[in-house]
Formats: sequence, structure tokens, C-alpha cells
Amino acid sequence: MSDSQWLMRKLRYMLSVANTLKAVCPGVYYTTGAWSTIKLLTILNYVPIYTKIIPHHFPSMQYIELLAGTGLCKIRETQDVVAGSTLIASTVCYKPFDKYILVEKDQHSAEALEKRMKTVTPNATVLMQDCNDCISEVLGTLPSRGHYLAFVDCEGLDVDWSTMNYLLSKPGDILFTFQSQFVARVRGRAIRGSKGNEEKLNRFYGDDRWKTCTSPEDLVAAYVNKLKERRGIVLPIYVKGPRGFQYYVIYATRITSMGSPWVKGVTYLKQKVEGCDYRWVEGILNVLTGRQLTISELI
Repeated sequence: MSDSQWLMRKLRYMLSVANTLKAVCPGVYYTTGAWSTIKLLTILNYVPIYTKIIPHHFPSMQYIELLAGTGLCKIRETQDVVAGSTLIASTVCYKPFDKYILVEKDQHSAEALEKRMKTVTPNATVLMQDCNDCISEVLGTLPSRGHYLAFVDCEGLDVDWSTMNYLLSKPGDILFTFQSQFVARVRGRAIRGSKGNEEKLNRFYGDDRWKTCTSPEDLVAAYVNKLKERRGIVLPIYVKGPRGFQYYVIYATRITSMGSPWVKGVTYLKQKVEGCDYRWVEGILNVLTGRQLTISELI
């Protein structure tokens, strides 16, 4: 299957889930660019792998989001609504998670998310707080032998390292969105003397290792190395956007005695995601919704 065909299958699913839930809190969406749907492919593809394997080794598994949003995303270029990460994770799982712990500090977004999740599962809890203030509450629901999958969808420097450190202290896998160019811009301001930005970076990294970085790629590598101190396997997935924009979804998991065989699935996912051209998304959505007959001109 070609990368474009693979992407079309995934977007078709995201549209179908959204169509069943748009009537719940209509008009409350997270508006974003078409290119940002690419990162959602990591959740769409990893959740089935995770929920098939983990129940064989742990008595409980939870899904955690620290920046959960509304559950639905509106694509700016086409005005289509697609499923966000929380609704993807709750509908594509091989076996349902025992709990869904979702953090969203915006009131309207949190209320819409809670109502939408209730139509899918009775096991979702939405916390209307800043994730840095409630991480102990989030992990307090995790049983002593439980395991979690966390999606940390940063748009900037939203999550302090102290919060990540707490998350990493428990058994679990993490998908972390690292906005490399945004972080690089903040670093530039900090190097030029902005104490506020310096403090933000120190909180984000947990130290000042960012000072020795000279490029967005260096900044990603520094965070990857930080994660490797707590997780043996860390795999950055590169996503390219318009006008030179780029970011990464970083996958982090522990090395197991079995050799972590599911990492092969993540390696395949990395290959497929990095093979997707963000310019395909708009055309594919147009085809799937009947506005356009073919995407051959784009691909």
C-alpha cells in the first residue's frame, strides 16, 4: 500500500468518527491546519498495538492526555471536522482502556470533551486544570501494577520537566509532540537576554542543556537524551509542515526482557508517517467528502 493510500484510509476513519459526534456541542472544535493531522496518525496506529499487548502483561491500563483539547479538530483549509486524539484512542483500541484520564484547562473545551467522551465510554475522567498542577492526581488513579499510554501534545513549552519526570516514574509509554522550531525561537530570545524565556526553557528541560544547542535538531536531540535517561527506547518521528515548518512526535518506552518486539510496529509507523506529504491531506479530505474526484494532481 502506498503512503498516500495509507493516509487516505486513516483520514477516512478520522472523518467517520467525527461525523458520529459533531452533534455533541456543535461548534466547539480545536481549529488547526491540515498538516497537523499527521501527528494524530501516531495515536491511530499505536493504540491498537498497545492495547493488544499490554493486557497480557499488566492487570490494568490507562490512557492519559495532559493537553486533551475538545476531542474534535476542525481543519482550517477545508472546514472538515476530524476526530482528535482522545476520540481516536477511545474508538480504535483493540481492548478498551480501563480508564481515560484527560486534562484540559480551558472550560469550554473540557466541557465539550467530557460530553463527547461520555458517548463513547463511561470510564473517562476530564480534569479542568493545568496539567503541571494536577499530575499527582492524574497518576494517583494508576494501580500499583498498572500501565499507561500517555499522549503529550505540546504546542510549545506547555509541560514542565517536573511533570514529565513524575510521569516517567511510573510504568508507561509516551508519545510527546516536540515543536522544534517554536523551542528554537524561544531559545533565541533567551540567548539574547530574556530571563522569562530562559526560565521557561529551564522548566521545560529540567536543566540548562538547551544552552549548548545551536539548531532545532540539537534541541530535539537534547530532549530525546533527557528521555533516554528514564526510558531505554526513544524514537523521534519527523513531521514536515508548510513553509519550512517542522515538528517531531517522540515515542518513549522501556526495554523489556522480551526485547520490546512491538517497537518494530513503531518503526514501521515512523516510516509511514515520515513518508506522508502534508500537502496530500487537503486533497484527500476533498476526495473523501466528494468535493474532488481525484488526488492524482497532488500526488
